Amino acid sequence: MPDTLNEAILKEILQDRPFQFFPQVDSTNDIAQQWILEGAPTGAVVIAEEQLAGRGRLARKWYTPPKQAIAMSVIVRLEDVQFLSRIMMAAAIAVAESLRNYTHGITLKWPNDVLLNGKKVCGILAESQWAGDLFLGAIIGIGLNVRVSFADTELAERATSLEDHTNKSVKRAHLIASILENLDRWLALLRSDKLLAAYRENLITLGQEVSISVGNKIITGRAIDIDGEGALLIELPDGVYQKITVGEVR
Repeated sequence: MPDTLNEAILKEILQDRPFQFFPQVDSTNDIAQQWILEGAPTGAVVIAEEQLAGRGRLARKWYTPPKQAIAMSVIVRLEDVQFLSRIMMAAAIAVAESLRNYTHGITLKWPNDVLLNGKKVCGILAESQWAGDLFLGAIIGIGLNVRVSFADTELAERATSLEDHTNKSVKRAHLIASILENLDRWLALLRSDKLLAAYRENLITLGQEVSISVGNKIITGRAIDIDGEGALLIELPDGVYQKITVGEVR
């Protein structure tokens, strides 16, 4: 049977979880941002079959082809903006755990990439949501390659899809439900050291010599640890430690 996403299938799988489904959107995050302003509860999710202009980190676009990937945005209501980075950690761990039901070789790359055998299989973007001066919470955008082909493209060396690494049949609705269930569990531990420990355990970046693009600068050193807000601690060649809050590991 074809791997179909529609309202009826998602209702059966997600049961009481509020969701909106669209055959095609520009960005699921945009829809979720409007929905949270209208009162959507925490855990509500926007799912699209095709996403034309999804957002990645550093203003990148993320296209989701129909029937080949997962594009969804989860609403998380909370009162303290300082936990925004921890929400992204929780999402990354949730995705990693779900993917391990299908295959091996799943790791995390700081700050928000899920890797499969060293190639990116999923990207996560957490965006804060405000109503004037009032912080409402966050929108977690998740883009996951299920059966996208990167052969003969410029991304072939850096990106991959889940079905290239498993003999199991992947039903996207079931994978979505698994990720959301795991995410609920980790969000309940948002203030716990267990979340930080799990993130560290999955983070392949730690212990590696890395080069990080920060604006127009390249910072090179050894990734030592993360702090409680998810910032990466780097030991520079001169022995000085530097905290990186935003950047891209090359």
